[in-house]
Amino acid sequence: MQASSPRLHVGYPSPAIPHDVVRVPDGYSHLASFKYRLWFIWYIWPTGYRMGSTESPPWLALVCGADADGDLWCWEDADETCIQEFAIEELRNVEDLALDSFPQMPLVYWDDASRALEARQSRPTASAGLLAHLTPQNRLRFIAWLIVAGPMRKAQIPRRGDFRSLIKRWGTYMSLHSTDESFAEICTICRVSHFLATWVETMLKVYLLDDLRSIPWYHACGCWEKRLYAVSHSGYRGTAPRRLEKDSAALRVLYELVVSPWPLLLWVNFRTVANDRTDHLQEFLDILRGPDDNLFARDEDDDSDLYRILVKADGRLGLYPSDWSQFMVEIDLRTWLQISNMTWIVSRPRHGSYENIKIRLVDGYSPTPISADNILAPLDIHFVVNNFPITSMARVTYYGERTALESRSGDFWASMNLETWLSTRSRNICYAVWHNSALVSVVDRIKCMHLVLNALPQNLVTYAYYLIMRMQHSDWHNRYRFV
Repeated sequence: MQASSPRLHVGYPSPAIPHDVVRVPDGYSHLASFKYRLWFIWYIWPTGYRMGSTESPPWLALVCGADADGDLWCWEDADETCIQEFAIEELRNVEDLALDSFPQMPLVYWDDASRALEARQSRPTASAGLLAHLTPQNRLRFIAWLIVAGPMRKAQIPRRGDFRSLIKRWGTYMSLHSTDESFAEICTICRVSHFLATWVETMLKVYLLDDLRSIPWYHACGCWEKRLYAVSHSGYRGTAPRRLEKDSAALRVLYELVVSPWPLLLWVNFRTVANDRTDHLQEFLDILRGPDDNLFARDEDDDSDLYRILVKADGRLGLYPSDWSQFMVEIDLRTWLQISNMTWIVSRPRHGSYENIKIRLVDGYSPTPISADNILAPLDIHFVVNNFPITSMARVTYYGERTALESRSGDFWASMNLETWLSTRSRNICYAVWHNSALVSVVDRIKCMHLVLNALPQNLVTYAYYLIMRMQHSDWHNRYRFV
């Protein structure tokens, strides 16, 4: 059965309601033809009208963006009238039906919005709009979703399984309700069943049904599957009206709902290191399925830690850095869902300071901290220059080789460079641990290396190793007196 389209709440007609409800402050008359679109962005932003906060929406990022495809300004001129009708319906829902009760955007926000719009208009004319093929009502709903699921989700710190809460927020902001009798009863588990019909119908104007199937649903009810099943058996033709470019905001927002940060970080790290491989994805999947799969496992705490780091980045509209997003869209959504399930565990055992994200990343498959440093740079996470414990662990785990500087050489023992001496000693210790057959898994070997190099006093370990070497090679060592 085809679900009827939900509609906006409509109150009783009232002649007291004016036709033009959004006021433009003095000095901003040049925004008159954009006022409803600008007002709508402020209206649904959670730190604006609805939360009583003075924090402004990220106008420059939302309206202008870093490039032509980096913003969410997908409006058309016809949307002014559509949003005007929406605003009038919102006023009808106010009890006293007085214009003074209508939420007006504060003056400071008009100033920020004006600057952002001027920056956008100064750019070269872009091609046809991403959503130009939609009706104004569907475009209004879709842009509202891009804001809610994109920058608004980022501003409120994403979490695993927040798809349901995003739909609830979107449906509430859009004042939607369902007229479909089969979904008239609100599910007591997900509490968004009455929004799903409109949401799916709107999304299918831009996305494929298979794309929507990749969005994980972490609730015991069958509302999500039931809605998708109903669409697939209702004569749905299965083709999107327009192919989405890989750098489009619409595709990025969809991917961010499916792709968790830790699997993406692993993929970006792998692609950076293995850029000369032919079949990147298959080799990556083989590594995840390998005997050391626990090295790549994640749980709720891992995702939460990374989400908190990601949202700190200012000026970026998307959740992930642009370099990460380019690698992210190389893998289709269904495979990402598979990767997510492969790497997820309910609770991952911790091993003290070994759990540092830099160490986990480097000792996965990076030959040096340099590549990992470049990957983590957008998150403001950096390795200490010449951090020889991490460098030693990375070189040994990736290449499986000793240091190039042999401790048997006279040049080594005659060197006055303490840093070189300590680095060489630590790398040889890591080599011995790495090739110890008693330690089977990668995780166990990395734990042991990290313990030896960090948990115990570095100088004590190094000096003890030096004494052993001295006793074993006393005759040879007497010829090269180390000062």
